[in-house]
Amino acid sequence: MHNLLLIYLLTFLATTQEGGMNVLVPLTVAAGGASTAMVGIVYGLAAAFRLISRPPVGAFYTVDRGMWMAGAGLLVVAASNFGFTLASGSVAFAVLYAVHGFGFGVVTTVMLALCMDARPEGTKVGEVMGWYTAAIAAGYMTGGFLGGWAGEAFGLPVAYRLLGLLPAVSLLPLLMFRTGDLARPEPGAAAAAAARKAGKRRLALRGLTLPVLVAALIAFYMNFFNDVMDALFPVYAQAAGYSTGFIGYMKGFKSMGSMAIRLVSGPLLRYLDHRKVNLVSLVVLAAAVAAVPLTLLPVVLLGLFVLQGICRGIARVTSATLVAEGKGSAADSGAASGWYNAGLDLGATLGPASAGLLAGFMGLKTTLVVLPAVFLAIYAVLEVALRRYEARKLAGASAQAG
Repeated sequence: MHNLLLIYLLTFLATTQEGGMNVLVPLTVAAGGASTAMVGIVYGLAAAFRLISRPPVGAFYTVDRGMWMAGAGLLVVAASNFGFTLASGSVAFAVLYAVHGFGFGVVTTVMLALCMDARPEGTKVGEVMGWYTAAIAAGYMTGGFLGGWAGEAFGLPVAYRLLGLLPAVSLLPLLMFRTGDLARPEPGAAAAAAARKAGKRRLALRGLTLPVLVAALIAFYMNFFNDVMDALFPVYAQAAGYSTGFIGYMKGFKSMGSMAIRLVSGPLLRYLDHRKVNLVSLVVLAAAVAAVPLTLLPVVLLGLFVLQGICRGIARVTSATLVAEGKGSAADSGAASGWYNAGLDLGATLGPASAGLLAGFMGLKTTLVVLPAVFLAIYAVLEVALRRYEARKLAGASAQAG
C-alpha cells in the first residue's frame, strides 16, 4: 500500500501540471495569431509524441527500471515547461511542446505499469484502478483551476514557471519507493517458458490481448472528444467574451465530475455490466460535447462540462480495469500500459487536429455538433465487430472442449 500511495501522489502532481498546460497552450498559440486549425494541430503535437513514446517505453519497462524511467520523464517535462517562457517563435514553442509530450508519455506509461505491479495481494483490481484514475482526475481538476487562475493573475510566463515546479517536486516521492515490494515475473522454469512464448510473438504485439485492445478502443474514443473540447473550447469561449479564468474553471469542474464518479465507480460496477455502462457513458459524452456550442449560458455550460467529466470518468475506470485484468503475466505490465495509453494518445492526437481542420471549413459550432455523431457511429461499428469476434472465439473454444 505504501507504493500505491506514492504512485497516486506522483500521478496527481504530474497530471496537475498537465491540466494547467491544457489551459495555457491553446491560449498561447491563439494569442500569437494562429488560426483555429493551427491551434488544434499544435495542441495535438504533445499527444502525438506521447503516442510515439508508448510502445518503446512499455517494452523497455521492468519493475527495476520503472523508478528511474519516471524520474527521467519528469525532468524532461519540468525542463520543457520552463523552456516555454524562453521560446522565441512558434517553431520553438511547437518543438518544446512535442518534447513535453514525449516526457509526459514516459511518466504516465510507467505510472500505470507500476500501479498494476504495486497492487497488494488480495486487493481488488477495480478498487486500485478506481483510486489511480481518481488521482488523474484530481490532478487535471486542480490543474485546470491553477492554470486558469495563474494565467489570469500573473500572466502566461509566470504560469508556465509555476507548472514547471510541479514535475520537479514529483521527483521526491520516487526516492521513497520500495521496489522490492513490486510484483515480479515468476522465477525459474515458469519465467523461462513465458519468455519462450513471448519470443514467438512479434515484439510490437506483446501485451496486446483482446481485453487490452478493447480498453484501448474505449480510451481512443473518450480522449478524442475530451481533447477536442480542451483544444477548441478556449478559442470558442474567448471569442464569446469569457475570461481565461472562466475557461480554466470549466475544465476544473469537468475534472471534478470525473474524479467524483471514479471514487464511487468501484462499488457501482459490482452490480452493473461494464460493457453496457461504457456504451451509455460514451453516447451521453457525445451528446454533451455536441450541446456545448448551442448555448452560451454559464450554468448550462457548467452542467455540460460536469456531465462530460462523469462520462469520461466511468469509461476511464472500466477501461483501466480491463487492462489490469487482461494484461496476461506480470512481465506484460509495461507493454499493456503502453498499448492502453497509446489509445488515449491516438484519440488526443486525431481529435484536436481533425477538429481544427474541419473548423476551418465548417465553422467551429458546426464541427462540435457534427463530429461527435460521426465518431459515435464509427465506435458503434467497431464495438459490434469486437463483440462478434468474441462470440466466434467463445464458440470455437466450446466446440474444441466438446
